[in-house]
Amino acid sequence: MQGDFVWFEMATDDPDAIGRFYSRVLGWTLEDARIPGMQYRNVKAGDAQIAGLMAYLDDLPTAVRKPEWVGYIVVNDVDATTRQLSDGKGQVYRLPEDLAGVGRLSVVADPQGATFMLFRPTGPLPPSATAFGAVAWRELHCHDVAEALSFYSGLLGWTGAEPGAVDQHGRQEITVTTAEGRDFGSFVRSPEQAKGEWIFYFSVADIDVAERAVLAEGGSIVGAPYRLSNGLRGLKARDPAGGPFALVELGARAAR
Repeated sequence: MQGDFVWFEMATDDPDAIGRFYSRVLGWTLEDARIPGMQYRNVKAGDAQIAGLMAYLDDLPTAVRKPEWVGYIVVNDVDATTRQLSDGKGQVYRLPEDLAGVGRLSVVADPQGATFMLFRPTGPLPPSATAFGAVAWRELHCHDVAEALSFYSGLLGWTGAEPGAVDQHGRQEITVTTAEGRDFGSFVRSPEQAKGEWIFYFSVADIDVAERAVLAEGGSIVGAPYRLSNGLRGLKARDPAGGPFALVELGARAAR
C-alpha cells in the first residue's frame, strides 16, 4: 500500500459540532478516541474507521487555525521519504516522530504548498472502507500539474498521463494512478488557487439528496454538480466552519 491514502483528519474549534454535521450529511458515527489531554473523535463509515476529528491544540496560534482535511499517505520509511521530500523542494512542518500505538509520521507539504502526512503504522492497516461516507476520490488543486506529477512520481511512484491542453478557463486535469496501478484521483490546474490544496471526495448514493442535507445542516455549496475525470458526478462544499470537502455520487457502487 505504499503511496496510498489511509486516514484523513481535520482540526477544528469544535469537533463534536462538526462531527454532527458530517454525520447527518454522510451517515458517519463518531467515537471518543479517549486520548488523554486531547479532544479526538474517530470517524466510522459503516463498520470501518476512516478519519479523525480533533480540537486545535492549545499552542497553535489563532492566525494559522484553518479547518481543512489532511490525508495520511503510507510509506515504507517515513524518515527517508521525508528527507527525499525536503531535497525535492517540499516543506517539512513537523519532523518524523512516533505516536505510541499509532505509528511514525511527519507533517509535510509539496512544493506548491499542499499539506499531507507521511505515515507508517505500528500495526496492520485496516481494509479499505467501501461504505458510503468513505473517501472515494482525491483531487490535488495546484498551479502546475506537470510539476506536481513529477514530484509525486519521484516520491511515491504515482503515475499519470501527460497533461493535456489548458482549457479556456485556465484549467488542466490528469488522472493519477497509484504505484499498484489503481486510478485514485486527479491533479487539477487551478489558476485561482493561492497555494496547492488536496480536496477529498466522500461517497454518497445520491448527490442531490446530499446537497440538500449540506444546506439544511448549515454548510454551503460551491458551484453546481459536475463530472469528474472518472465520469462520476461531483460537488464541492464547505462545512459550517468553512472547511472544504467534496461529494461524489456512486449510486449502488462501492467506494474505491
